[in-house]
Amino acid sequence: MTVPADPEQASERLVLERTFAAPPERIFDAWTKPDILQSWFAPGDGFDVTAEADPAPGGRFRIALRHRESGAEHIAVGAYEEVDRPRRIVCTWQWEQGDEAGGPETLLSLDFEVHGADTLLRLTHERFPTAEIRDHHMQGWTGCLARLIEHLTA
Repeated sequence: MTVPADPEQASERLVLERTFAAPPERIFDAWTKPDILQSWFAPGDGFDVTAEADPAPGGRFRIALRHRESGAEHIAVGAYEEVDRPRRIVCTWQWEQGDEAGGPETLLSLDFEVHGADTLLRLTHERFPTAEIRDHHMQGWTGCLARLIEHLTA
């Protein structure tokens, strides 16, 4: 995990990197195909996930996470700005429902780099209005990426 050293950007940007023992096409598809996305996308166990995705520039996505115990629902929506399979995805990100609903639209970039037989995923999420919101997302993304690793190795 990396957070910029520049104090002006500290509350605006989050960068996480993970290496996967899988080709970039497989990881890219895990982010863009709804049936795969809903099998791993959650910060932990105990969530039911539904996903819709039209991964093309101007296409939209909607990911709904419903906590089984509490019933709390969190829905993220956005539009794809750049889709370059299997190298890069750039999309807007906003919470339609949940604790941060109605908050600002942020920007999510996913870069997939081949490193031998492995793929490095660099997740950059930026335009956060506060460090607190950035840190909350860092926790969520950390959990999601751990579940993605589990999904890819299953």
